[in-house]
Amino acid sequence: MIDSHVITVGNNDRLALEEGWYGLEKSPEGLVYRASSREALLRIPFALQRVQVSLLLAARPEHTHEPLKGLVSTSAGTDFLFELTTNHWTVRQGFLETGEDRLIRILVYNPWSPGQLYANGDERLLGILLSAVHVHWEE
Repeated sequence: MIDSHVITVGNNDRLALEEGWYGLEKSPEGLVYRASSREALLRIPFALQRVQVSLLLAARPEHTHEPLKGLVSTSAGTDFLFELTTNHWTVRQGFLETGEDRLIRILVYNPWSPGQLYANGDERLLGILLSAVHVHWEE
């Protein structure tokens, strides 16, 4: 039997999104999201062995003038790479073995800073914009 759990930013993300996430924002398309820092942690709600993780995300590669590149990994040593070439909302997914800590680490290799781009004093390093996470598993 295949089962799943959805984490929706702004709805049920408080216990799932750990270190590395900024406050709620809303996209022009009406999606609620949180921007990540260079490295962010996501805790899945169940102790599972193997999961498929689907991330609904966007980026701002036009600010870095190159595709945004990242790695999604677990303490169990599994990972998948992703690349975003536009600022459109898209899904990136992969299979992961989860460790006992149930943490998923998202690392962005080339974050950008609003302060460097706009000289507005905002020195955050921003990575992905996350709107939802869908975790699938087989029982």
